[in-house]
Amino acid sequence: MSTALSHCFFTTDGPEVSPFQPDDLEPLPVWDLPPITHAKVAAALSKTSNKSTPGPSGINYKLLKWAFVSCPDQFLLIFNAVITLGHHTWKEATVVILPKPSKLDYSLPKAYQPISLLECCRKILEKIIAKCILSDAHLFDILPPSQFGLRDYYSAVDAALCLTHYAQAAVKCKLVVSSVSVAPAHLRLKLEPESAPIPAELSHWQS
Repeated sequence: MSTALSHCFFTTDGPEVSPFQPDDLEPLPVWDLPPITHAKVAAALSKTSNKSTPGPSGINYKLLKWAFVSCPDQFLLIFNAVITLGHHTWKEATVVILPKPSKLDYSLPKAYQPISLLECCRKILEKIIAKCILSDAHLFDILPPSQFGLRDYYSAVDAALCLTHYAQAAVKCKLVVSSVSVAPAHLRLKLEPESAPIPAELSHWQS
């Protein structure tokens, strides 16, 4: 069973996708990377739960909060060094395989759901960076209107309303809407400073 789960959930890396595509927008000026401050770390920690399961090290949010109160400068030193050097640390995770409820055959891998328990330090740093990138994405207006995820004041309800509007408009124009298919032509996970206003440090760090 362990072999079947391993082949199902831990596949090899897929084909490499070029970060440059024919429909790329004109490059924008690269903004300077602001340093991670005491306020940013405190804000990220304040939104965490002490009951969250920690990663492989066993260091949970409660312990991090105590440590931050005692030695906040050490957090700033480590986080800023990690970003400046472009080194994404805390890459290891504990993967737990959970059985899905009410499945007929638990000998099949699809009857299980894997979850990754990441290091809490990593999640704190990623929260700070994600908020920074999202803020500048709004500032430079690089997100299309059809992007609903990870945006302030947008939700799945807005996406559903938008889809409903297009479907009703098609019906009104006597067009038939039988199904909806989402098939992205390409997937780009790497942010390049040449095609987006992202500092080189962040580009190297997240790659």
